[in-house]
Amino acid sequence: MRTPFQKYLLLPLLIASCAAPSTPVAPVDFTGKWTGASIEPGMYMYSVTLDLKQTQGNVTGTIAVNNGGVNSPGGSGTIKGTGTGDQVSLNAVFDTVTYGMAANCSAVLTGFNEARNDTLQLNVKFGSNCGEWAQRTWPAVFLVR
Repeated sequence: MRTPFQKYLLLPLLIASCAAPSTPVAPVDFTGKWTGASIEPGMYMYSVTLDLKQTQGNVTGTIAVNNGGVNSPGGSGTIKGTGTGDQVSLNAVFDTVTYGMAANCSAVLTGFNEARNDTLQLNVKFGSNCGEWAQRTWPAVFLVR
């Protein structure tokens, strides 16, 4: 026999089981040339270009970052990761670098595709192996294709 208190413990479980199912997100093909910009807090605005190819859930391609100034940090390299639904998780390695960025600098890019499949928002975290760029974070990179 259950006490009144035990009956109330089951109430959240009952309510949760009645919740409407979430709407599935249509898968996004991240293939294409994405261009946009990032503003690093307190620093510069950078142009960012991703040229991506997606095969099933695997995403590969290239990345280029530059702010166009003289003696300005930037670089280009390869990128690989996964795309699931409207989410993407990528790892970049910059093998060609300019002022301030260390060779073979790595970065992790995570983000999502907007509903229309033509805009991408990323968060970028540079690794500890990036010279002057070590541990920098770009909270918002906005790209279009």
